[in-house]
Amino acid sequence: MSTPPSHRSLLTSFTGVSEGRIHLSDEVVRRALVAEGIRLAIADIVDQNDDWPTVHNLRLRNWVTRKLQTVLDFERDADDRDSDIDTHLFRRVLTEGPEPSLEFLGDIIELDGGYYASAPTRAVMTTESTAVLISGLPTRSFTETFSVELRGTSRYLVETSKEAIEASGIKTIPIEAYVDIEEGQSFDFDWLETFFEGAFDDSIHPEVHWRGFQRCTPYGIEWGDEENDIRKPGTFYSVFQDLGENRAANYWLRRKPVEENPRSEFAQIPRRYLKYVCLILDNINDTTHEVIFEYIDEGLVVKADFKPPRPIFRWMAASGAVYSPAGGYMRWVITPDDKESTAALFDTLPVTIIDNS
Repeated sequence: MSTPPSHRSLLTSFTGVSEGRIHLSDEVVRRALVAEGIRLAIADIVDQNDDWPTVHNLRLRNWVTRKLQTVLDFERDADDRDSDIDTHLFRRVLTEGPEPSLEFLGDIIELDGGYYASAPTRAVMTTESTAVLISGLPTRSFTETFSVELRGTSRYLVETSKEAIEASGIKTIPIEAYVDIEEGQSFDFDWLETFFEGAFDDSIHPEVHWRGFQRCTPYGIEWGDEENDIRKPGTFYSVFQDLGENRAANYWLRRKPVEENPRSEFAQIPRRYLKYVCLILDNINDTTHEVIFEYIDEGLVVKADFKPPRPIFRWMAASGAVYSPAGGYMRWVITPDDKESTAALFDTLPVTIIDNS
């Protein structure tokens, strides 16, 4: 009986990327194999049906598990090894996982009814000579033109330039556009006031079941039964969570003057802005949050004593950062090349950046 190829050699065969450019742990290699399998599946199925460029997740799952089952041994039911394949690994890589999924990265687009489509190709410039490749196309579509590195489920174009990338027909975008924040954005008190004025709603009245924001932690936002008025000269600010009945949570920012019998004003906070608002209130309240860069045995790490907003998580996923929590911090192992861009994103927040590297 022949010996099946190693996961790394199979990944090289799938992608055309040499093993020397696959900077992944064994577990991440498994996810990268599934990720490339999904890209190849979409390309193969769509090529067979050009009039319908979307693919249902069941067809994707069947294609990937059929191609990879003998080498990956997709996890099965622990109590019944003879049961059907448990495709938990496939779902994690596609869209549902705690690790970077292809949908979260932007390689694929999730549509209604369980359908998916390949996302347009673009390159996120990280330095003058490197870019994160965001595309639903298989990696071999790029290896003849570029040097490609695999970092997690993400892919990098290396030893290139913005001009060379654009000359090949690939659109380049800055990191800010990729993570969906404005270039030069700073989430500070001025931003908070501008946000409030644009979202003010004088018809809102607090209800007894609302919970008050207490502080930001590495595990998320801490809420309590008591409101927490945070004072800025002349004004109190508070954030509330409204769970309501049988509905998703809503969030409200309250502003009221420091005077007897003040009139409160409210603005609803979209979920995408919630962590920014809470970090700003912590900053007003002299609750300092830190982001620390330092070297440990695993390499260069960045750690934070709070849970960052979604754009930073997306950048960590795209840059191939390895999540490695420790000591009450959210922590990632990153490459030195990504230090500057990572620090720039954290610098948009009202936090203290400490460089011990």
